[in-house]
Amino acid sequence: KDAGPVGSVETWLQEALKNRPDIKQVKHQETIAEEELKKAKMAHLPSLYLSSAYEMDTEDFGGTANSYAVGVVMRVNLFSGLGMEAKVQEALANLQQAKTMVRQFELAVEVETRRAFSLARSAYDRIRVAEAALNQAEEAMRIVRNRYESGLFTLVSLLDAEVSLQQARNNYSRSIYDQKVATAQLHLAAGVIDETFR
Repeated sequence: KDAGPVGSVETWLQEALKNRPDIKQVKHQETIAEEELKKAKMAHLPSLYLSSAYEMDTEDFGGTANSYAVGVVMRVNLFSGLGMEAKVQEALANLQQAKTMVRQFELAVEVETRRAFSLARSAYDRIRVAEAALNQAEEAMRIVRNRYESGLFTLVSLLDAEVSLQQARNNYSRSIYDQKVATAQLHLAAGVIDETFR
């Protein structure tokens, strides 16, 4: 028999936040937005460039008349018409939007995982109830059959007991199926389902 969902709902939530590809995607977008903000802020800083050149001035390759040039260029942006500040503000707004999206995805995944966990737990509990009902129906069938064979019950009573037993078997089978589906949904919600899942 299946042991039902293992662990606590918090464990499943941690797995979901760690493994869900949709959360990984929005977190990647957040990282990109952070990098874009850094780049926009770096535009305010002075730039330093190093350049060098080497030239060989000779008519034949036997002589050497070399010249070298080395230079350092420093670029400082004194005023850019507030364009750089606008880019920083835009990058900051994009980062805030990415952070909000990450939080929304995390909340949605948390709700989905909690719901799937609750359904899996409930489905597992229904198996135990259906199993108890099946045991009772089997015992009732045994008693009715014995009394029918002794002439104490009618054929209708025996048929009613058989119908009840079949319904109990069907309910038990359905509860096992429902539990397997609920467990698969829980694994899917937590992002841990793969081709080896059974």
